[in-house]
Amino acid sequence: MARANAFVLGSEAERVRAPAGAFVAAPRNVVHTFFNDSHADAHFLNFHTPDQGFADYLRGQRDGNAVPFDSFDPPADGGPSASEAIVSGPGEGERLMTGNRVVLLKGVLSDLCFAEWDIDGPFAGPDIHHHDAQVDSFYVVEGELDNTFNHTRSGRARVLNVHAPDGGFADFLRGISD
Repeated sequence: MARANAFVLGSEAERVRAPAGAFVAAPRNVVHTFFNDSHADAHFLNFHTPDQGFADYLRGQRDGNAVPFDSFDPPADGGPSASEAIVSGPGEGERLMTGNRVVLLKGVLSDLCFAEWDIDGPFAGPDIHHHDAQVDSFYVVEGELDNTFNHTRSGRARVLNVHAPDGGFADFLRGISD
């Protein structure tokens, strides 16, 4: 049996299958790796929060330069258990509903809030604002949003929203839900 699109997590080297739509988070010090031993390509989004030099490492790999980043061999005891990781399968997560909007909190850590928004029809996003201590990023998977996070069309929109660090964002979303 092929072990395609999987992660190995924690001191017990637990293997976790990650099909399209899955979210996996390895908190600080949880050992982990990703592999794809199928014949199909695997495409995934990879977030390092905080960055700790990962972007420079990737640029170095591209350019043929050895650039270190915050990555270390596992400790002798294997580190924290896989139970410290977050694994949320397709369609899974803490479900928050308001009107025509469903938000799945796929993973919440102090360094990161990862939310999957599913909007069916027009949705007025928040008033224009900024954050002093968080990065708020969006990846549109389906549909189209205006630059103010408004969905003005009648169809669906699906958006991945990464708020780093969490800074209370998950609690804010819980507070504005039905």
